[in-house]
Amino acid sequence: MKCLYILSGHTDRIYSTIYDHERKRCISASMDTTIRIWDLENIRNNGECSYATNSASPCAKILGAMYTLRGHRALVGLLGLSDKFLVSASVDGSIRCWDANTYFLKHFFDHTQLNTITALHVSDEVLVSGSEGLLNIYDLNSGLLVRSDTLSGADNVWNVSFKDNTLVAAVERDKRNLLEILDFS
Repeated sequence: MKCLYILSGHTDRIYSTIYDHERKRCISASMDTTIRIWDLENIRNNGECSYATNSASPCAKILGAMYTLRGHRALVGLLGLSDKFLVSASVDGSIRCWDANTYFLKHFFDHTQLNTITALHVSDEVLVSGSEGLLNIYDLNSGLLVRSDTLSGADNVWNVSFKDNTLVAAVERDKRNLLEILDFS
């Protein structure tokens, strides 16, 4: 193992990270309410850069991100990425869909009736969010909520995966953790 980069810029705990292989960028979300994007291909596009030599191989230390995305009012705990969209979810109940290339805000979804969004699945066409027994499915081309379903008796939805009208949800029911496979055709 060798250190390649040390990325610095968040002012509080980091809760979610993604390595974007396509664009060679690192994306992080934090308790400081921001999402930060670092360019790892052209590190000079970021903030100040220096090299730490405290290991066998030099390590690029980058202070400041190429982009800082703002708009959430509380901790940003979940990130999702597709070829077209970067999605962030916050404990303020909001979901923001950003263009994955320009990082301009494309869609905003408000879940303020829920405490925390605990699960996200994103593709180029569909976003699925889960929280407190509720599943929401959005069409990312139109930006509209197309379906909202309550999982009867589920206390929480911890993770979701969605493809070809089949959804796999990791749920908690009566203190038992289960996988539920649902058909949405």
